Amino acid sequence: MNDIAINNGMLKNHIDTAILHSIKSDISLNTIEITELGDKKTNLGAMIGVGIACSILIYMSVLIYGSQVMRGVIEEKTSRIIEVIISSVKPFQLMMGKV
Repeated sequence: MNDIAINNGMLKNHIDTAILHSIKSDISLNTIEITELGDKKTNLGAMIGVGIACSILIYMSVLIYGSQVMRGVIEEKTSRIIEVIISSVKPFQLMMGKV
């Protein structure tokens, strides 16, 4: 249906469809891997899949490492605050605050 609509639009605007179709050409690309043993056809879809999988793996490892570092920093800050509170408050006041 799309081709029919395009052809009708070209006819209305006085564009010769035969010339346009003769100009158009279909180009197909084939991927090959050049090795020492010779040329070999490769599967582009598989290479893209491996690339995406590796990038997801790198992203997840960086994300997990970053969250572990963040947890460690938060834990250190929390323990530091507790150390400051314990060192500056008398034991009786600390027990009264917990009660």
